[in-house]
Order: sequence, then C-alpha cells, then structure tokens
Amino acid sequence: MSFINPFEPGFYKEKSILNIKDIIEWKRKNNLYNFDTLPKVAVISMVSQLSLPKRLINKKLKGLSGKHYVLNKQVLFSYEFGIGSPAIIALLEELTALGVTKFLYIGYAGRLNTTINEAACFIVNKAFSLCGTSFFYNNESFISYSNNLSDKVKSELNLSEKIILSTDAPYRETLSVLDFYKRKKATLIDMETASILAFFKQNNTEVACVLIASDLIESSWIPPKNIKLLRKRAKNIVNQFIAIL
Repeated sequence: MSFINPFEPGFYKEKSILNIKDIIEWKRKNNLYNFDTLPKVAVISMVSQLSLPKRLINKKLKGLSGKHYVLNKQVLFSYEFGIGSPAIIALLEELTALGVTKFLYIGYAGRLNTTINEAACFIVNKAFSLCGTSFFYNNESFISYSNNLSDKVKSELNLSEKIILSTDAPYRETLSVLDFYKRKKATLIDMETASILAFFKQNNTEVACVLIASDLIESSWIPPKNIKLLRKRAKNIVNQFIAIL
C-alpha cells in the first residue's frame, strides 16, 4: 500500500500563482471584512454547538468562510467552515495571513479500537496522511510536528498523546486500510489533522491539535453514545485553553 506524492522536491519552494494575500487585498477593497485586525490566537473547532456564555461573545466577523466570533477580545473562535482538509486549510491560510499566530484545533476523531474510551481527549502531533491537501504542504506520508504551544497544552491540560490517521474518503475506510495503519500504531481517525500538521510544519507557526474520541470504527461502525458529553468535553477544553493563555 502506498500513497505516492508525484511532485518534485523543488515544488515546495515555488510560489503559488493564487496567493492568499491577493484574496485578502481584494476582499478589503470590496469591503467584505467588517474588521481591521484579528486576535493573535484562534480556536478552530469542528464542534459547533459549544454553548459558550454570551458574555464571551464580543463581535461576529464577516468576510471569512464559516462562523467567527471574538471571545473576550483576545481569542477568535471559528466553526462551521466546512468538513475535511481543503476547507480547514483554506481558512488557516487566510487567518495566518491576517495575523493570527497561535491556533488551537479541536475536533472529533473516530476510535480504531475499544481501548480508547469515548469522550477521551488527546493531543495529536503525529499523523498518517491519506489527505491530498497535506501533500501540497509536506511530502511525507507520516507527519510529525510539535511546538511550544502544543507542549504547553499537553502539559497544562494533562493530555496523553496518540497517533491519528487522516483520510479524504470516510466511506472507503475498509478493513485492510485500517488494519494497515493500526499495525503502525494509529489509534484514531479523522479528516483534517494530517493536513493541519503539514500546513503548520511548512509555515513554522504554532498549533495544538486536541482530538476528542467519538464513534468506534472497527469491524463495524458504532456511533457515539453520548453527544452531550462530547460537546461538554470540547467546551471544557476551550475554556481551559483560554485560561492558560
């Protein structure tokens, strides 16, 4: 089994014809943003219904894909921007170019075996990639990237570390594919983390990826049993993250 990157090594040093800074300039000229600057810290969430207190919400932002609020005037909170690597990387490109320098990514991940408890939270700095987007930022099929923010979140929130498999094709998670990566010590699966790590590794900026174990994907699919608990864990992670800034 292989996932072949067809690009020459020099590809990663080339400038893109479509540049996010040009998009930002175009948006500013057309008054599509309702803000001048953004906070330096952003929480990027695949969990939309966190029921954050209204007192935290300062301003709803326009001009960005998805829903975006400024929390406590110091943290941007982003959600409902789409599913999968292309959606989240497009957002990260824009937010980074707009001046955000630190990111907490929080999402759900499937469990590849029953030793992982539902609603358990993990820091993820290592990912196997079956995501096409990741190969436009890093030519490795196994991506490892840790940084000061990730180390701080892992320590302060007392999180253990797991290896994840990220895929673009959730409906092609066959037994042979999963068994191959389980033998390589992957215990979680999602659609974003590998590309996120590839993006930040290329840009040399800080991100902490926190994944909450959800459904079980083993010989069959078993949906999560307690959605409310999953959302509660996500909300707690966000609040803990804000507290340690």
